[in-house]
Amino acid sequence: MEDICVRLDDMGSSIPENHFMIHVLNNLTAEYDLQLALLEKRIGDKKRPLTVHEIRAELSLRFEINYEICK
Repeated sequence: MEDICVRLDDMGSSIPENHFMIHVLNNLTAEYDLQLALLEKRIGDKKRPLTVHEIRAELSLRFEINYEICK
């Protein structure tokens, strides 16, 4: 995910991190509804703001669980 932001910067088209995170979360499939609900609450949180790294970690964990179930 961070690579996408870097590539956008390289092309001269940057996007604020919050906008990028919202875009990612808004384009998740229904399989990620629980993660989406938990992560959305933290966007803009002053005490514990959401980061791209946390989104990646949470989505990777969910993907791993889905992958193991489908084996």
